[in-house]
Amino acid sequence: MIRYAAIIAVIVVATAVAWQQSQRAPRAVGANSEAVLQQWPKVTPKQVRAIQIHHGATTVQLHRNGEQWMVKDRYGEVAANKEQVTRLLNDVTAMAPQRLISNNPDNFTRFRLGDDADRLTLLGDAGKPLLDLLIGKPGTDLISTTVRQAGSNAILSVNRSLAWQLGRAPSAWRAEKPKPTPKSTAKPDTK
Repeated sequence: MIRYAAIIAVIVVATAVAWQQSQRAPRAVGANSEAVLQQWPKVTPKQVRAIQIHHGATTVQLHRNGEQWMVKDRYGEVAANKEQVTRLLNDVTAMAPQRLISNNPDNFTRFRLGDDADRLTLLGDAGKPLLDLLIGKPGTDLISTTVRQAGSNAILSVNRSLAWQLGRAPSAWRAEKPKPTPKSTAKPDTK
């Protein structure tokens, strides 16, 4: 009985901590931090014409063809999974920096934000980069991610979890193939 009470207590405490972290206001930041946070690029899903994802040794290239998203992989170019692309675009364009963690390049390795980090690039018209992010460790609250913009030393915490989306295999970005229609097994009427 004591064992079950201890388990329940741990669950209650963990749930309370997770809820509290999700409800907390962004931490106050200093003047330098405020400037970094205010310079965050504003991007809308309609501006994005292409998405490049570099995860480890894997690269996924998505691009808009009219209203249809296409994915290019080693097998060619096919329709992309619209729900997954929309979810990624909504998360990336709605995310906002919560706080500046560090401006020190010595911390890149600690937060997995070195040059070999996962990378997400949103491209607009004529291939113009709208947002070029190195994606690092998930936050301790599991609903945030550490990031830094390419060419910047500022390590930021953003209010979205991104690593799980970038870690998808290239084939997972493909649209599902339509299911074949079942063949009729009924015998033709011979009357």
